[in-house]
Amino acid sequence: MSNNTVFGEIAAKLFCKNAKNKLNCPRKIKKDLILRIESSVYDYIEGNPNASYDDIEAQFGSPRELADSYISSLDSEEICKAIKKA
Repeated sequence: MSNNTVFGEIAAKLFCKNAKNKLNCPRKIKKDLILRIESSVYDYIEGNPNASYDDIEAQFGSPRELADSYISSLDSEEICKAIKKA
């Protein structure tokens, strides 16, 4: 099954999994970012229940781009605290 043939919640789940795999950060931060990514993607799916994986990518960018975007939005103090606790 290719990415462009899955729809709705299945596409959202696959997209979120792919984005999660692209997050390279401390576990505490990663957990929060995953929740934020999932919330955004599933909110989109609520309004677009037949959206394909490609539709989700068109909305958010690739999983790598979305992961990078969320990581770059983090406050440097927040990152330092998480690294010290790790």
